[in-house]
Amino acid sequence: QSLLTDEQVANAPILILGNKIDLPGAASEQELRYILGISTVTTGKGVVPRSGFNGRPME
Repeated sequence: QSLLTDEQVANAPILILGNKIDLPGAASEQELRYILGISTVTTGKGVVPRSGFNGRPME
């Protein structure tokens, strides 16, 4: 929460990766937003398309 109110980083983008959210028992994207208290402040594009990536798929 302090990152969201700190004037020095107020306009800096913050990236949060939900690694392995596809595994059984893992928190969903919506649960992560709620737990982190950012459900109303996210502006990201959601799922990143897998095309253009070599190797393991990414979300």
